[in-house]
Amino acid sequence: MINIEPIDTDSINSVPHTPAYASFDFNTDRLMHFIEFMGRGFQGVTPKANLSKIKTILSAPNDLEQELNPEETSSGAKKPNLTAGHIAEINEEISNYTEMMNAHLSGFSVGVEWIPVLIVTIVETYLLDVLVYAASTDPSLMKKSEMSASYSEMTNASSLEGLLQGLRYKWARKFINEGGPKYWIYTLTKMGARGYSSELTEEMETLWGIRHLIVHSAGISTPDFVRRHPDCGVAVSEKIQVKWNQLGDWIKHVYHFVDVTEDYFVKRCKLKS
Repeated sequence: MINIEPIDTDSINSVPHTPAYASFDFNTDRLMHFIEFMGRGFQGVTPKANLSKIKTILSAPNDLEQELNPEETSSGAKKPNLTAGHIAEINEEISNYTEMMNAHLSGFSVGVEWIPVLIVTIVETYLLDVLVYAASTDPSLMKKSEMSASYSEMTNASSLEGLLQGLRYKWARKFINEGGPKYWIYTLTKMGARGYSSELTEEMETLWGIRHLIVHSAGISTPDFVRRHPDCGVAVSEKIQVKWNQLGDWIKHVYHFVDVTEDYFVKRCKLKS
């Protein structure tokens, strides 16, 4: 299982947070439940549990003749007299078990591969929400944004606040779309955020790059990905392999990014517990 330190819910409730953090916490909680569900999915699919019928066939006397005249092996152990029917039954059990394992492995592999996509979506959703919230609390955040509304947007707006909220979302989406984690961390640091770890940019850029491959090229590495992320050790046109033990590190890194970002916006918006 993935080893993630349990979140202190009392601590979360005792310190101020933006509304965006509540959604992030909810979404990551559901993600961890999903990962735990995947990890436990193999508990009922083990050779001991599913090949027990074969053991029964091999250990039990097959007929009265075997009970009365068991054939002895060189070691003195009883050798079961397997009939063609028993052999067919064993083959069927092995075939059923193999088919079941292959189905579980296939589903497990797909689930693991798509977890980076879920992680990225959760983080980008948080970033969008926290930027919109902060801009509504501190108008100076957008003073250099040059965001504007069209005549149509102004005439169709139900209120001034509705129009402003639309501009905030447009600005926040532009912030996210202009670059990935490297741009966000650089820009947020310039704005005043402090505490991002030195390895965070590289780790998040790799995660976002893997997400891009999964969504846009069926997980097949591209020349651009190989150039940007040589440490991943994949060649061009090779399928990226998302490993189970990578997930815990990725989740820790995105939590760190969100925690530092959240701390900055809590202070900027002057939130109090």
